[in-house]
Amino acid sequence: MTANSYDPSEFPPFAVTVDIAVFTLMDRPVPPKSGQAPRKELAAVLIVRGGDTEAGRYALPGGFVHIDEDLSEAAIRELHEEAGLELPTSAIHQFRAYGDPDRDPRMRVVTVAHTALTSIDVALEAGTDAKEVEIVPVRKVLNGEISLAFDHDQILRDALEFVQVLVEETSAILELCPESFTLTELRHACEAVWGYEVDRATFNKRVLHIEGFLEADDSEMYQLLPSKSFMSMSMESSLMETPSKPSTRGRPAKQYRRGWAETLHPPLLRPRDRLKETESWYENVSLKSLMSED
Repeated sequence: MTANSYDPSEFPPFAVTVDIAVFTLMDRPVPPKSGQAPRKELAAVLIVRGGDTEAGRYALPGGFVHIDEDLSEAAIRELHEEAGLELPTSAIHQFRAYGDPDRDPRMRVVTVAHTALTSIDVALEAGTDAKEVEIVPVRKVLNGEISLAFDHDQILRDALEFVQVLVEETSAILELCPESFTLTELRHACEAVWGYEVDRATFNKRVLHIEGFLEADDSEMYQLLPSKSFMSMSMESSLMETPSKPSTRGRPAKQYRRGWAETLHPPLLRPRDRLKETESWYENVSLKSLMSED
């Protein structure tokens, strides 16, 4: 077909939307008198839909793309309008498009899905066609306790699989950590995203051998240590492995901060035997292959 023979009226119009799966961490319930230590679990930002279509149901934040805006710009705008959440464009990852002709009862709609990992320390506020906005444990969607509108259950599952690989291959997990953190806090964040616990010693060894991933937060460390400990610690490596709990001599856990690396070499791979138990399609795939999915 040449430019002169092209007739736009031959092709029926359809809408394009963006949907955004934003993952964060929340406190995991601990049974009373269980003696269990407080932990974090993965959660997602969900809205309760208003309006006429799928009203009252949980859904991912999202909406229609304006004719004059980029897809990532639309995702950022919709997050702000529907959930009161502001994220930089660099925090948003576009990972897949969904175009089933019957996915939206209103009209033919193709949605381009995005995802993000972020710590949320501000109050969320629903807006536009969102009646409410909540931070909901992801497990409630995975186990069917909560059913999302449209095909958002599938989008959320696919987004989770995407970020699980993202955490293996990039420094994205640090978006869920405070500015200064311990290896235990970092491991717990990874476990929340991956969905199972990993061996502490093996994890610590791996993260400390990834060039540029972490930097020792010496300023924090030296403020906490007495002078004698300061002298002994200065003789050790800046990325030494320390216990996740204070020693009997009262030495605090070592603090770390974000390093310069964005892509991890080598990647922070999950144990292959645990990965096989998940029976998920993301096994042994790379982030690059996930981003090229149709």
